Amino acid sequence: MRLIRLVSPNKEAVGEFQNLFPDIRVKPQSKIGLLSASLPLSQKRIVINTSQNKLLFKTIDSEANFTEVTLDDGYYNNGEIVEELNNKLNYALSSTRNSNMGFQWNCLLDKTNRLEIQFRRGAYIPWIVPNGNVHNITITAGGRYTPTIAPTGDNTFAVSSKHFINSCGVFRLKIKTTNDFIMGLFQEQADDTLLSATDMFYGIGIGSGNYTYISNKVTFILGTPVPATIDDIISIDLSEGSFNFNVYRGGNLLATIVSFPLDVKESYKTGITLQNVLSSVDTIRWNPDPRQSETVDGVTMETYTDIDTENNVDDYHLDFSEPVLGAIPTPSNRKNRWMRLNFNSDEIMKMLGFAVLRHRSQLLKHTFKATNPLDDSNTPNSVVIELPNLSLESYDGQTSQRRNILSIIPTLAQSNNRLTFYAPTPIMLSMNNDREFNLRQLSCRILDLNDTVLLLEQPGAEITLLIS
Repeated sequence: MRLIRLVSPNKEAVGEFQNLFPDIRVKPQSKIGLLSASLPLSQKRIVINTSQNKLLFKTIDSEANFTEVTLDDGYYNNGEIVEELNNKLNYALSSTRNSNMGFQWNCLLDKTNRLEIQFRRGAYIPWIVPNGNVHNITITAGGRYTPTIAPTGDNTFAVSSKHFINSCGVFRLKIKTTNDFIMGLFQEQADDTLLSATDMFYGIGIGSGNYTYISNKVTFILGTPVPATIDDIISIDLSEGSFNFNVYRGGNLLATIVSFPLDVKESYKTGITLQNVLSSVDTIRWNPDPRQSETVDGVTMETYTDIDTENNVDDYHLDFSEPVLGAIPTPSNRKNRWMRLNFNSDEIMKMLGFAVLRHRSQLLKHTFKATNPLDDSNTPNSVVIELPNLSLESYDGQTSQRRNILSIIPTLAQSNNRLTFYAPTPIMLSMNNDREFNLRQLSCRILDLNDTVLLLEQPGAEITLLIS
């Protein structure tokens, strides 16, 4: 009798592997059986591949084509697939389609592990900040911001109390002088009496008449200067998974100063600082996050409320015209319109727990709820151990064929995050060999009852065989 230990290589993430041996002489009419198995099965039970990796959506029904969303191929656990959906749906929104502006996806699991795909239509509105958030700045009835004192240490600023949208939208303004100023995105101020570049994760500004940008609280000067001109539109455009810091002149894009990748898990407030007594800006507009609500502790992203309760409003548009003196710029608003969300195949629909391929809603906010929960179990009902390169006397009623199945393990015990099996009296199967042969390699497949190869965690599987 011989004992053989099979071990999956550490680099292998799937339960399909080979082990090599020096020549093991196997006598005629030998038998083989499973003595034990220790399997660190992965929690990544969701498989994304080319047959089940696409969703389609329209934010309004009149769009000529669906926007296609392609998930990355791979293996996912429940949390990872929710994050992948949330990222890819929001990254597919583009500021080149006005109906995408202010639109936001949010994917999550409910308490019963059912997937929810939510959307909100946000507003594109004037940037109006509470009085307590305006420091040493005068705001005219026409929406122009100017310092009330000569600035010292970035003490002439205004900040939003709400957060900027983190899907698709803009925070933009028009400059009325080319004096120093900054606008940007931040989370906390080091000193609530100041708003400096060192508070901002991302930003754009003017220094000595030329455009500058801020990355991770550091100000950078462009290698090739881009001079500022009065009435330039400066805009933080959030589109297709990127923050794009753009300058528009005469209604056209003049330059993209810098771009940064979007992380949809992060949220930022918006702010401006007028760093010269002559600095002046107006026509400030933005897309606030449509999911937020105010609480006594600040802003929470967990309660869903509409910022604008108006339903029957105009189409989306971006209006950069100078406001009439004494008037607040007219915002473009949201409109009740049909939106559509489709799965491109039955496979991805069922995998995500849904029972219908095509969904639609005419509301400003809606949740598409899955019918069935995602599989949160990393323990299959049974495990099939198969040795493909042997000729075993095993037969499968599912395929009505002989298969090289060594054993079917109906139950497993979990110990130290490994699923273990031990057979004190192994069932020995004929190797169906009429003559002696050299066993130099053994292939092993670890499958579920659907013949899907199971995923493994490190350090891999250990299987012990007996040959008699």
